[in-house]
Amino acid sequence: MKEQKMIDILNSLVEVHNDRIEGYQIALKESEKAFLEEGDLQRLFTSFIQTSENCKDLLINEIIKHGGIPTKGTNTLSMMYRKWMDIKFALTCNDRYTILKSCEHGEGIALEIYNNVIANNSTELKVYQQKLLGTQVKILKSEKDKVLELFNHSLEHE
Repeated sequence: MKEQKMIDILNSLVEVHNDRIEGYQIALKESEKAFLEEGDLQRLFTSFIQTSENCKDLLINEIIKHGGIPTKGTNTLSMMYRKWMDIKFALTCNDRYTILKSCEHGEGIALEIYNNVIANNSTELKVYQQKLLGTQVKILKSEKDKVLELFNHSLEHE
């Protein structure tokens, strides 16, 4: 039973990355159609997709190692998906400030989910899995900080 609980916990984080990948793919597609002549946001979105692919792969390996089946779903929180839809809306409004604010909010949701999983499931996860999740939190925090830096920079130039 404990193995299944661990697999469920790890799958919930796979769903976070599936949501994140889907959201940034939408953002990337929309930014190509929008006003964004600068490539910095496209590079950022592409980089974040790659980060989530890498994090997801590590989680999937762990799930398979323990006899689980990795989820392909993206329904961790419908709120997370709606926030990504906010990014699409922001892109169609040609508003860099709003795009970055939406990204920052989405990144906050991903971090909140990770932090809740770590705080509430330490007995269900092995020590090395907790360490893996801690490393992924640091990566996600760093990416959220990048978004916040661009956001603050866009405020200075408004």
